[in-house]
Amino acid sequence: MDANAGPLPTFPVGAYTDPAHFEAEMRAIFARSWVLAGFSHDLAEAGDARPVTVAGAPVLLVRGEAGELRAFHNLCRHRAARLVAEPCAKARAFACPYHGWT
Repeated sequence: MDANAGPLPTFPVGAYTDPAHFEAEMRAIFARSWVLAGFSHDLAEAGDARPVTVAGAPVLLVRGEAGELRAFHNLCRHRAARLVAEPCAKARAFACPYHGWT
């Protein structure tokens, strides 16, 4: 290491606090990459469901009847109402709170 090399470059403070910079990183990095959404042991049984947020989007993680893990948008397609607010167990269907559609 050269002690006379001078200061190392750093990020400007705005890179950590600017909402526009945050949105740009969300679009460019997190929305295009695999990210950890949860742990399989949190969805141990068929029908277990857990709402999470991934890259700013509401996602519903579900353990299917055959044991597979699935992820869905946690929104009704019609009114964008949140489908599941809290983790639940042994769910057989999810209903829109606005219309009751499943």
